[in-house]
Amino acid sequence: FMEREYANVHRGTHLLSRKATERFEEAYYVVADFIGAELRKGCVVFTSNTTHAIDLCSHVMADRPGKVVTTEMEHHSNELPHRRRGALLRCRVHDDGTLDLGHLEELLRKHEVKLVCVTAGSNITGVMPDVHKIARMAHDNGALILVDAAQAIARHRLDVKAPDDPEHLDFVAAAGHKAYAPFGAGFLYGPRSVLDQAPPYLPGGGTALAVNAREAEFLGAPDRHHGGTPNIAGIVAMARSLMFLQSIGLDEIRAHEVKLTQQILDGLTKIGGITVYGPPTAAERLGVVSFNIEGVSELIAAAVLSEEGGIAVRSGRFCAHMYMDRLLASPAYKLGGDVVPSGAIRASIGLYNDATDVERLIEFVGKVRARKWVGRYKMKGDEMSAEFAGRCADRWMEATQEGEGYSMGEEIGNPRGYEFEILQPEGGCRSYLIADPETKQAAIVDPLRERVDDYLDLLQAKRYQLVYTIETHTHADHLSGSPRLKDLTGAKMLMHANTHVACVDRGLKDGDIIELGRVKMEVIATPGHTHDSVCLVLPDRVLTGDTLLIGGCGRTDLPTGDSSALFHSLQRLLALPDDTGVFPAHDYDGRRASTLGRERKNNARLKLPTVEEFSGSMKKMNLPMPPNLGEVLNTNQRCL
Repeated sequence: FMEREYANVHRGTHLLSRKATERFEEAYYVVADFIGAELRKGCVVFTSNTTHAIDLCSHVMADRPGKVVTTEMEHHSNELPHRRRGALLRCRVHDDGTLDLGHLEELLRKHEVKLVCVTAGSNITGVMPDVHKIARMAHDNGALILVDAAQAIARHRLDVKAPDDPEHLDFVAAAGHKAYAPFGAGFLYGPRSVLDQAPPYLPGGGTALAVNAREAEFLGAPDRHHGGTPNIAGIVAMARSLMFLQSIGLDEIRAHEVKLTQQILDGLTKIGGITVYGPPTAAERLGVVSFNIEGVSELIAAAVLSEEGGIAVRSGRFCAHMYMDRLLASPAYKLGGDVVPSGAIRASIGLYNDATDVERLIEFVGKVRARKWVGRYKMKGDEMSAEFAGRCADRWMEATQEGEGYSMGEEIGNPRGYEFEILQPEGGCRSYLIADPETKQAAIVDPLRERVDDYLDLLQAKRYQLVYTIETHTHADHLSGSPRLKDLTGAKMLMHANTHVACVDRGLKDGDIIELGRVKMEVIATPGHTHDSVCLVLPDRVLTGDTLLIGGCGRTDLPTGDSSALFHSLQRLLALPDDTGVFPAHDYDGRRASTLGRERKNNARLKLPTVEEFSGSMKKMNLPMPPNLGEVLNTNQRCL
């Protein structure tokens, strides 16, 4: 559509405008069909989102006599628009979060009510009120019903029923992005007679039939409420998304959701110490599960799940503060531990999820419950910042002040025939970008997990294709970014063949050549710091990982370290020409590079003539251990 038919609608007779208008008009019928509606007595008005749709409903009902009833479980969008236009009543919920229909009946009987507003599915508990039963109750008392279908629209079948059916849903509001469409398009379904009688929601272009100096004659609905140019592409995309869901089948989608949601509920129950809000079985709820972990703030839990598990959850009160506060205070949900939550963590099931995603969620919730996260997290107000203990730890590798090193562009010179960039040049941990400027193929060496988003931005800006991530060894001081880059870009992960890391795509051996377009890198196996250490030789420089540092070398007192092996590995590096640039994986004094000639002259470790002397010197280093060493190694080896 965007390539071949994109134009304004209802504005011209040229071909593109006619094609765009055809697609736009088709969307009315797609939406109506999706919710089981007809468009003679009913009408679909396009909006920008669900909040806009609910506000439009509130607008067209504003001048009618009577009060509006909402419920304690509503999203703010189904509360605040009505609150600003008149008297409001609120139906209670039970302690377990379900709707108190007895109280609703009492409100309808005692008051003149014009509109009952209720969600089709709670965005916190997944509770699904019987909207058709509520519609009958409303109609029996002379009221109409508005259903907020934002959470439910893509999760289970919604049928408004015929206009003369006592259980007919008068108004339905929803948004396309809840149905996997782009943001910015939604709709309100409602009675055509009500929409026609109300004044235009936003008078302007496209809403009037005739305008003179004193008055305006407005079109009927839906056009009278479409002020200005609509989000044409968004509306067309929303229609296509609804058609996509129909092609799968809403019953199939619902069955998929119920199965995975029950897996979450069972898994959380098995962990223990987890408070889950809402019905105990998946068949009674939408595929959203909100919970708290005993003794752990919801902000910290969500941060750990994101930063260490790669799991997107939401935390807080989910724009339904009254409902969340009611649940937190309810005797039905007794919270243990010394941390009093102000909200909850919410996991939601989508079409794209499968059982392995749920297993990962349960695994990491279990880690949070056992306080076995790796990072350090700071909370300030409602904001959480993550500081990985597995991020590059300050000065745990050997570093000396001997040798000033060089900045790029000095004695080492610029790379010949390839692009080369030091990433995090001011940090203690160094990563490197290498690329062929002709083919735009790129590799990142020793990427840091917390900088993955920065790498992606850089690759996009330079229009590079990430072909490889290369790890010079298994890191013990920070979390590797390679697994996440693999998942996000399809790049292959390269490491020494002896590594214990589970997700390596190609095991490297001594003498292997890594080709990156026209750029070639030679692999030198350099065991010592770890058994899987390698260095990468480019035409004018060598990336030495933790084998050779500026003024020092890698330590050998960590798992798989071997001083004798490191001595021999350093001798192999010294066989390279003296003008070869040295680019290590660490430097803590702002030095970006050195040369082999300079290191041969100034590096005390390289001056030790025998294995025995070298090994004795390494035993005296007495360096602090990296924080959370075991957890970091385990995370990197398992590619978590």
